[in-house]
Amino acid sequence: MKQTVKQFLFLFMLSIFCSPLWAQNNWDGAWNDVSITQINREEAHTLAIPFASEEDVIHKSIEESPYFLSLNGTWKFMWVPDPETKPEGFQENNFDTSEWDDITVPSVWQLYGVRNGKKWDQPLYVNVRYPFTYDEDYSVMADRPQEWTYNNDMKNPVGSYKRDFSLPADWEKRDIYVRFNGAGPGYYLWVNGKQVGYSEDSYLPSEFNITPYVKPGKNTISVQIYRFTSGSFLECQDFWRFSGINRDVFLWSAPKTQIRDYFFRTDLDDEYRDAKVTLDIELTGKKLKRGNITAKLVDSNLQVVAESEISNPVLGVNTIEMEVDNPDKWSAETPNLYNLILTLNDGKNTIDIRGGKVGFKEVGIGSRGELLINGKRMVFHGVNRHDHSQIGGRTVTKEEMENDVKTMKRLNINAVRTSHYPNNPYFYELCNKYGLYVLAEANVETHANMGLSSVELFRKPMVERNHNHVKWMRNNVSIFMWSYGNESGGGNNFESVEKAIKALDNTRLTHYEGNSEWSDVSSTMYGNYDHIKFIGESRLNETSPRPHIQCENSHAMGNAMGNVREMFNLYEKYPSLTGEFIWDWKDQSLLMPIPGATNEFFWAYGGDFNDHPNDGTFCTNGLIFADFTLSAKSYNTKKIYQPIDFSLNEDGTAFLLKSKLDFKSTEDLAIYYTLLEDGKKIKTEKLDVVLLPGEIKEVVINENALMTKKDAEYFIRFNVYQKEARWWAEAGYEVATEQLQLQDAVKPTYEIPATGGLSFTENGDEIKISGNTFEALFSKKEGTLVSYISNDRQLISSPLALNLFRLPTENDVAQSGGWDEMGIRELTVDAGSWDVNVSDAGSYADLQITNRYNAKGSNIYRVDFAFKVLSDGTIFVNTFFEPKLKMSVLPRIGYRLEMPENFEQLTWFGRGPWESYADRKEAALEGVYNSTVTDQWERYVLPQETGNKEDVRWMSITADDGVGLLFVAPERMSASATHYCPEDIYQNRNNRKRHPHEVPFTERTIVNLDAVMRGLGNASCGPDVMDQYELRAESTPFQFIIMPITAAMDNNRLSEKARVESPVCQPVVISQEKDGLIRMTTATSDGNIYYSVNESPFTLFTTPFALPEGGNIKAYSSAEGLHKSITTEVDLLMFIDKSEWKVIDYSSQAAGDEAYKAIDNDETTKWHTPYNRPEPRHPHTIAVDMHETYLVEEFIYTPRTDGLNGNIRDFDLYLSNDPDNWGDPVVSGRFERGPSTKRVKLEEGISARYFKLVAKSEVNGRAWTSAAELGIVASSKE
Repeated sequence: MKQTVKQFLFLFMLSIFCSPLWAQNNWDGAWNDVSITQINREEAHTLAIPFASEEDVIHKSIEESPYFLSLNGTWKFMWVPDPETKPEGFQENNFDTSEWDDITVPSVWQLYGVRNGKKWDQPLYVNVRYPFTYDEDYSVMADRPQEWTYNNDMKNPVGSYKRDFSLPADWEKRDIYVRFNGAGPGYYLWVNGKQVGYSEDSYLPSEFNITPYVKPGKNTISVQIYRFTSGSFLECQDFWRFSGINRDVFLWSAPKTQIRDYFFRTDLDDEYRDAKVTLDIELTGKKLKRGNITAKLVDSNLQVVAESEISNPVLGVNTIEMEVDNPDKWSAETPNLYNLILTLNDGKNTIDIRGGKVGFKEVGIGSRGELLINGKRMVFHGVNRHDHSQIGGRTVTKEEMENDVKTMKRLNINAVRTSHYPNNPYFYELCNKYGLYVLAEANVETHANMGLSSVELFRKPMVERNHNHVKWMRNNVSIFMWSYGNESGGGNNFESVEKAIKALDNTRLTHYEGNSEWSDVSSTMYGNYDHIKFIGESRLNETSPRPHIQCENSHAMGNAMGNVREMFNLYEKYPSLTGEFIWDWKDQSLLMPIPGATNEFFWAYGGDFNDHPNDGTFCTNGLIFADFTLSAKSYNTKKIYQPIDFSLNEDGTAFLLKSKLDFKSTEDLAIYYTLLEDGKKIKTEKLDVVLLPGEIKEVVINENALMTKKDAEYFIRFNVYQKEARWWAEAGYEVATEQLQLQDAVKPTYEIPATGGLSFTENGDEIKISGNTFEALFSKKEGTLVSYISNDRQLISSPLALNLFRLPTENDVAQSGGWDEMGIRELTVDAGSWDVNVSDAGSYADLQITNRYNAKGSNIYRVDFAFKVLSDGTIFVNTFFEPKLKMSVLPRIGYRLEMPENFEQLTWFGRGPWESYADRKEAALEGVYNSTVTDQWERYVLPQETGNKEDVRWMSITADDGVGLLFVAPERMSASATHYCPEDIYQNRNNRKRHPHEVPFTERTIVNLDAVMRGLGNASCGPDVMDQYELRAESTPFQFIIMPITAAMDNNRLSEKARVESPVCQPVVISQEKDGLIRMTTATSDGNIYYSVNESPFTLFTTPFALPEGGNIKAYSSAEGLHKSITTEVDLLMFIDKSEWKVIDYSSQAAGDEAYKAIDNDETTKWHTPYNRPEPRHPHTIAVDMHETYLVEEFIYTPRTDGLNGNIRDFDLYLSNDPDNWGDPVVSGRFERGPSTKRVKLEEGISARYFKLVAKSEVNGRAWTSAAELGIVASSKE
């Protein structure tokens, strides 16, 4: 009873918030007054309108009702730059609009104007800022910066709309309403010159009763929309800032006494079998003398499953309850819908018929924090969705919404967050019908001033928007959770929002990203792996834990979405973790004509319309492109979200098939397996297996008899297809796939010809190795192979050179500035001296050289090259990469060459068919693929790294006649072939080509052969590359083979040709571990390692050893039947044991980034000063006890590698044997900018046990200081 009273009081308060206002003195200033959100607007209610018959409720859309009249179409329109110049009196029926423009409704006027040559305000994209200014009274007409789009010359455009309409004759004696499904940010309404009302909230339906204002025959309707209103404070979403009548507008009519609203809700029993239906039906108008209300539930077979009646209903809310025996439940997997039909009668006369699709669903929370639907734990495979069209901007057609839902279903997506506002009402209909869980979000975001959630003046509009949202949308069964809004701070206005939602609907959960204090679930955005794991683990020990959701994650900007698999493994492991919603669904780019071109278009983003302020490409974060086409990240998402998992059991004797479905079996799916030999299909067979929801079955498949080649790789590939066509997919559509390796290849060693006839000539800069059919040219200046000709045809036309650079992705944002500072985009080479030997038989020639590649400063890289050129034209390339400064993050470590024009055909054995990267390759199955070099360019809105292939065994590039080169990597490689050079597109982070049509493509083929390619991560907004996929500068051997192809070869012959091992051993990697021990490894199977210390005789390496004083180490590997490797070499300094080091003083530290992490021997952790206000200012100090006294020769500062924040600029360094007496700094200086390790060489060695580093400034002028590692170089220990 007490709860009922509380709800009544709260609803009474809401009625005050939401009641119509009507006073002339409120009218003119309403648009600029936070306290006025509407005038004379109708109370929100369910979306349904009357139908002519019960059959129409079942079979027809509201547009087909005789009581519906669309006002979409051509309206007259006048645009002005500010309110002072708006047309006065335009609402009068006799106002002449003949000179006005035409505009199509629905549309947004900025985009309509651009497409139709109008000089109105143009599209503007901004993320977290308001594109307007305001004063202390929250007037949106404050003074503006002149460089802004909406400056003092165009402070607040106003759009005036007008059109005629005629009412159907049979609407006489009915109430007439006009509904705008979306218009704003704020608009005034007149009918026949009479003031009707005012409304704010661009994304919810708004409705007015215009019965008093209409007349028989022709009527006029006039609308005036302000670009900025007080409602704009709550619409600071990461989106194009459009305005206009952006969704459908229509008239509808109802009887004088009508079913004004209803709320259908269900309560399932403890077994989730039978249901109790509670139906609240609101009547308005006059009391009927012989009234009754009939409620029916009709199933898809048109059978009535429940029916009830109320006699003599009251005006206001009437409640009906019905019991339903085991109804079909609604879920995203089984979107079972029923037809609700409500009929209002007065005696034998039918007065009103309403209704629509409803479903049976129950949302709850389990004892372990599980989010439950119909009793089953949910892991949401979700996306955030904007209402966006590349053509219409915010105006989205039904066909486009249908394509959204179809594509989501095809990609195994099961949930949508309507970010960050209610989507078009039709979208919810599709989710109900085809099965998508909806996290429904209100139109509340004050990102540019999140303190507004604590301002009482804004409580009313924030509560009102949530109240209206629930009332309009609550009969959509797809909605499982209400969201208060987004990124609006944690103020207590949201406590009132929570109460408002629960007063209207207690059958669903609540959510809010910015502060979950009052909501049913907690949430994060872009939480990293460790943080989400901590949440999952900690809630295992909580009593009544809340579910946790990542409402935004896996930022899909450009070439992106590394780390997704690891995150989903967490969601599936911990009960309280409920999945994530990718940011976001579709690129918010706009299709525009390329200037100066005919029938050519590009995707525009922030800044392309000279809009200021803007946030560039940050609107293009889509899992799919704006035209619904897919890319590798789309397919990878589909793979991770797929409904069936495949794996080998622990002993490898059977395959495990696991259904991840919750409500349905796999009866509608056909499961096949295929045996592949080096990518070639050997056998395909259908499995006779059906999995129940959540079931795991063991299946034995033994095809060993078909695996006859030891030198081939064998895989089993599972494919799951849709048996029958669905609305969203054709019969035979692939729903899931997996591939598992059954056998690795044991390949024969390449046989070196016994005789040859090779010749060696030297002429100036050139060293030429010639055979009967080929010529390989090596350069003394370049220190490498520079040309290769086979049968008089040039196949290599540029030097084979070290390549550390890639065209930065938008997720490389944390690193690209550092790469600029390091200077790795264009390396210069200091070539060593060639050592050339030709075998006595002329069957092979060995060429060795050591080069130094120079970037900026101390970023220097040594590369040992060893070429073995055979008389048949094959070249074995052995390389060893050794950086002077280790541990800096690099884009790639590999080598690049060029082939002339017309080498276009691309075939490879590796992951495909789409591009792949170390942390996003799961959907790219290993096989042999055919494509073209041209097709390796992906159409990212911002040109960036594209086309890479992971786990490549071999890659061939040929002309149309089949002649070309075969590149083979015995230990696999990352590889690509493209028609672009990164350095032609990118000069630095502030100077790069911004659109694909600006890219200077080349006809040459650029070949990249990489030992390692950096992962992608999600650092455009979220965590950077995970440690296991990060690429740091360290000793890296790489071996590959170059083979000429002299005639066309099919895939099978190419595979056979590439099934070889190198006859040369792999180089030795020499490393000193953190314990000080020297370890050596080689990738050569059964290879022996021999090493020398300080020029001593070479000795067989058996166990790690210490070299505390440092020294020179050389090593090579050898194996029976193979040529020995090149000799690698390192110079080690005295080993400094940091295990006993201690921080004895520090000025400040941030939680999680404590000072001790600057000496923990882990470059992935860091010391960082606090970055939440108040921020301590410089100087920042850290002092360390090194436990021993050293003769210090150098000081080492390693900056953080995940960005520049806190990197030290100016510093003082102190060394002392007394921590209470530091004296003067031994060095005062400035670190060079960039992420590379900094070494400060002292003029002479200084004896010291303690050091103190004082950071005096930061590279970007901020208040912070950070350090990944601090250390020393010492010549002796005292």
